[in-house]
Amino acid sequence: MVYLYFILLFLILVFTLISIIQLRKPGTIPVNLELKEKYTHISHRGASGEAPENTLLAFRIAVEKYNTDVLEMDVHSTNDKVIVVIHDRTLHRTTNGKGNVKDYTYEELEKFDAGYWYKIEGKNEFPYRGKGVKIPTLKEVFESFPNLKFNIEVKQKNPPIEEDIINLIREAGFTDKVILGSSKVSISKKLKKLAPEIASFCNKWNVIIFYILNKTGLGFLYRPKHQSLQPTSKIKPVNILQPSIVNSAHKKGMMFHVWTINNEKDMEKFLNMGADGIMTDYPERLNNVLKRLNKK
Repeated sequence: MVYLYFILLFLILVFTLISIIQLRKPGTIPVNLELKEKYTHISHRGASGEAPENTLLAFRIAVEKYNTDVLEMDVHSTNDKVIVVIHDRTLHRTTNGKGNVKDYTYEELEKFDAGYWYKIEGKNEFPYRGKGVKIPTLKEVFESFPNLKFNIEVKQKNPPIEEDIINLIREAGFTDKVILGSSKVSISKKLKKLAPEIASFCNKWNVIIFYILNKTGLGFLYRPKHQSLQPTSKIKPVNILQPSIVNSAHKKGMMFHVWTINNEKDMEKFLNMGADGIMTDYPERLNNVLKRLNKK
């Protein structure tokens, strides 16, 4: 019984401390209206269902063929500090290279074939192998699509690259056109500290804490630091994609974006639920849904 008493006392103290810390922060967070108005059609790594992910080719298809609002992408850095657009820290899944991205200079990296392993769904062939598809730099992407918006996830932790990415965004004049973040808590915190003026998405623990507080009736304790909540549909056994969670996010001033949704019925369901945006590998399918809902 004594142990239970101390455990209960400890939990009460922790809850009280969290409450005091949270309630001292603003209850809502501002979102740039220009950013918020058109952030619905989000192409996940470009049109990655039709072309090699995170390449200029996939981005061009998403923009020119499907008129996407947002290009979603992931970034790492080369040995000579060039920020490149690639999801994995290693090369072997998406290119004919091996080893870590960070161990190569960009001059070495751009020699690899970023279309080498890409297959069209349902077909046993490699249509982009040997076609000159390269790993792009973030600067190239910005220069190629000056009128787009961007959802950028920072993947690399060591060596740190947050300052380099922020500098690129500022130099391009894109601080109002980007939602920046990382699923890694340490990177997420550093990005927010270094660039509070750039919109950000919640890291994975923010999402979990937001869900738990709201489902236990303690949503008033949550004080957002980020402008967007971006849960995946694949968190099991928890179902974060519920109308009450979407509504709670909106009350806090946050946008609600869902990834990665490739089924038209699910896209329609989440948009009708109030989601502000859908990330998909198949932007054509999302176009179909938006047209049916008269949102495109």
